[in-house]
Amino acid sequence: MRNLDSPEWLAYERPIVAKAKAGNHRAFGSLYDAFAARLLAIYTLMLRNSAQAEDVVAETFQTGWAKIASFLSERSIFFWLRKIGKNRIVDLKRHEEIAPSVDNGWEEMLEPIELDMEGMIDLPRLQAQVHAVFAKLSESHRRALVLRYVDQLSGAECAAALAMTAGAFYTMLSRAHDAFHELWVVRAA
Repeated sequence: MRNLDSPEWLAYERPIVAKAKAGNHRAFGSLYDAFAARLLAIYTLMLRNSAQAEDVVAETFQTGWAKIASFLSERSIFFWLRKIGKNRIVDLKRHEEIAPSVDNGWEEMLEPIELDMEGMIDLPRLQAQVHAVFAKLSESHRRALVLRYVDQLSGAECAAALAMTAGAFYTMLSRAHDAFHELWVVRAA
C-alpha cells in the first residue's frame, strides 16, 4: 500500500489535483481510481455494511467534485476525501438514515439453512428449529427480534416500544442477533 504522504506520491498527485481543480473530469476520475477502493474499505469497516459504504463512496466523490476548489491541504487529497465521507457517515447516523448491518433480516440470521433432498426448505421443520432457538434466548433478546423482524417495526418504533433510544435498541438488536446466530450455528453442528 502506497504512502500517501510520501514526497514521491505527492509529486505524482499534485498535477492531477491541479487539473481536477481546473475542471478536468478525467483527472478527477484518476483520483477516483486511486482512492475509491481504499475509501470503500474504510467506510465498510465503519458502517459494517458494504452497500451503505458504496453509497457513501459515491457521495464522497460527488461532494469532492463539487467542492474541489476548496481543497488547499499540503497532504494528499485522499485525507480530504476521507473526511468528507466520515462527515457524511456521522450525518447519516445522526439522522438515523442508516441502520446497523445487523438489521438485514432473517436471511442472514438463518444461515446455514438445511435443505431437503430436492433442495427445498422444509418450512415446518425450519419453524420448529427457530422456535427452539428462540426459547433459549433471553426475554429482551426475543422481544427485540420479534418487534423488528416479526412485527416489522422500524428501529425507531422498536425503540419507542421498549422505552429506549434508537442507539440502545440497535445495540440490543445486535446482541440478540449474535445470540440467536450463535445458538443457530450450534444447532446446525
